[in-house]
Amino acid sequence: MGSVDVSSLSDPTPLDSEPIAPGSPPVEADRNLAFPSPETPQQLAAEIELAHPNPYWPLKTSLIGVAYLAHLRFRRYSPRTLPTFTPLRLGELYGSVALIYTVSQERRLAQERVVNDSRLMTLEAAARRQWRHWREIRDSVYQQPEYTETAYDYHPVTYNYFYRTLYEPYADKYPDISKHDWDVLLTQISNTAWSERDDTYIDFAAASLYPALTSTPIAMFARWKNIRFITPFLNGIQRTSFYLWTLMMALQPYQHWAYPLTLQNRERVAEMLREAYPGIEKDAEALRKRYQSSQARLA
Repeated sequence: MGSVDVSSLSDPTPLDSEPIAPGSPPVEADRNLAFPSPETPQQLAAEIELAHPNPYWPLKTSLIGVAYLAHLRFRRYSPRTLPTFTPLRLGELYGSVALIYTVSQERRLAQERVVNDSRLMTLEAAARRQWRHWREIRDSVYQQPEYTETAYDYHPVTYNYFYRTLYEPYADKYPDISKHDWDVLLTQISNTAWSERDDTYIDFAAASLYPALTSTPIAMFARWKNIRFITPFLNGIQRTSFYLWTLMMALQPYQHWAYPLTLQNRERVAEMLREAYPGIEKDAEALRKRYQSSQARLA
């Protein structure tokens, strides 16, 4: 077989590149262009779509509808003889239960995304630390007019306090944190500090149900005796109270876990929080283990 004339082959070197001098060391490709430096597993997990911790929740929700149909059929064969406790129909009661359960499953997915992101867990740990701190200082804070005056768009006292103690000292040091991220950060910390408990994030849900519970005996008596002038008023109290309770039970925990997901510059926010609250990374890791163990029990 004849030899091949390699001089006729085209030069693979691009025309705009500089020629390599003889004896020069080989040029190493920049691996970062094709293979960027890996981030931590928590950061990578936050960027991908996580599987739902309860993948069969739609099937479980449908069981509420089955229970409603069974209850409805039972009432047809066994009508109620006593006065009704509330003016709510069966569809409203079962629909409220289905709403709370559905939103709670969306909350679990949002919580899973936060727990698997070390940057967002830093914010969660900082908010939890301030929940404890706020109970130690709130009495003295309420006595200071610079916090109690509605100077910041009528935000609550907790927002004003963390605006003064967190935003003002660190806003100039971190100019790349946007106003949106600062608002998410301050709102999240102030809402958590204001919460009745540091693990449920449901405020005043029980209190919103008190009007319905206290008016139930009077409303039952009014419906039994057919006292029409007061029945619509009591029905309105019970219905409003129940729907307020439903919304608080469904939306407040979801808002707590979904709102941090809207942060735009999570890395810088976490860096600022680590500077503002030394040792917060250990708290975040302890919280992550606690949440993961609780999810394992629910699975």
